Amino acid sequence: MSDSEENAPSTTSSQVTDFVDKKGHSTSVVWSYFGFLQSDTKQSDEHCKLCRRLVPSKTGNTTNLFHHLKQRHPSEHEDAKKLQTQTSVGKRRGPSTSISATTQQSLMSSFSKAVPYEKKTKRHGDITKAVAYCIAKDMLPISLVENEGFKNLIHVLDPRYELPGRKHFSQTALPRLYTECRETVERHLQNVQFFATTSDIWSSRTSEPYLSLTVHFIDEDWNLQSKCLQTA
Repeated sequence: MSDSEENAPSTTSSQVTDFVDKKGHSTSVVWSYFGFLQSDTKQSDEHCKLCRRLVPSKTGNTTNLFHHLKQRHPSEHEDAKKLQTQTSVGKRRGPSTSISATTQQSLMSSFSKAVPYEKKTKRHGDITKAVAYCIAKDMLPISLVENEGFKNLIHVLDPRYELPGRKHFSQTALPRLYTECRETVERHLQNVQFFATTSDIWSSRTSEPYLSLTVHFIDEDWNLQSKCLQTA
């Protein structure tokens, strides 16, 4: 401990009410434990916040401050040293790693948005199948896939997906969905021993007559099932 610190008069609680932090950007962690009196507008006399002792030090020099912590507050001195080490490592490694990761992510994101899916990929097939299911389930016109609003919706949801035209849905996607649905119904009916059928007849808005045949049965889990076999 220096003679100046040893001979420095201690500041009593009545003399010290509140401390203010060091002005400007403090790069050293030691300033967490030191401050200045509010009346010290020039901030020339450093005081320890722990014991309120005046610790003289040269302007910008923190050696004497660390020395004070080491001699009088060893536990806080160890914490300050650990924090100083972590800060130094972060300054050396943190920024470069962060910038590199950000740049890499940005480049990957840009390339991924620019390259469309291959038509044979699972992602492209799943989206196409979902669009076909939406058209069939909600009985929407196939021309939906040519509407600008629907195209924009698909593009916002996944910019890499290129929506096929109505010809693909009418000749490929919807017939494939029909085949899958038909095969599923056939599997369900293979082991059915008892069933009932109902028919329904109606006319469209253009006076075209329709007739449907529906089969009803109870499955192995005792759930009532109804499957439309044909609409003609």
